[in-house]
Amino acid sequence: MKITHKLAQNIVNKTMNILGKNINIMDENGVIIASGDKSRLNQFHEGAAQV
Repeated sequence: MKITHKLAQNIVNKTMNILGKNINIMDENGVIIASGDKSRLNQFHEGAAQV
């Protein structure tokens, strides 16, 4: 199932408020589609691509 960037970013923001940690969400190709660190958006995440 695919989720939109907007929904993924909303999940990231709410989760970070609870945990106090940076969160990333990647798509099925390992590309970061949402993150607490905006500079990470659209970057490839090697570990996520392997899962």
